[in-house]
Amino acid sequence: GVPASAVGKWSHRFSGYQAKSLAFFGFPPSPAGGSCREKIVAIIERILRTQLDDGAFPALSSGETHLHPHLYTLEGLICAAGAYGRAAWLEPVFKGYAYAAGFFARNGSLPTWTFRDSVTVPYERTDILAQFLRLGSYLSSIGCLDGGTRPLLSAARTRLLNYQVRVGRQRGGF
Repeated sequence: GVPASAVGKWSHRFSGYQAKSLAFFGFPPSPAGGSCREKIVAIIERILRTQLDDGAFPALSSGETHLHPHLYTLEGLICAAGAYGRAAWLEPVFKGYAYAAGFFARNGSLPTWTFRDSVTVPYERTDILAQFLRLGSYLSSIGCLDGGTRPLLSAARTRLLNYQVRVGRQRGGF
């Protein structure tokens, strides 16, 4: 009944990224509902309360945001919104995506860690870049992103492809 937490690692504490795992507990939706669904809805509602005004889902209690679990959160909320019939859960997704898109628009890349509007760890990871591209493509395809986002997605695709290994045993990997 209590989320496991630990200090220091984003993956060891209660955080928004758990929405991605929880979302799939809603499939297939049960017409009768049930206490499990109610508990999951309560947890997702708690996760939604952790979103900061700027759109970030912080990974640490200090307010610092790791963009990998931040984007996991958005992925989970998209699935959960559909599984639980909660369209309102998409608004935090749009706000959270805009948070990440702001960094890409300003820097031409996505950092690993952020704090508010500052980059704290500038290193770029292909998993974060792929998540950003995947989410942006999905949101664009359902008409939830404005036309100004298309150049960002194109730039993200080009940037991701630049990381693809072209020779050797790892050819095709990122």
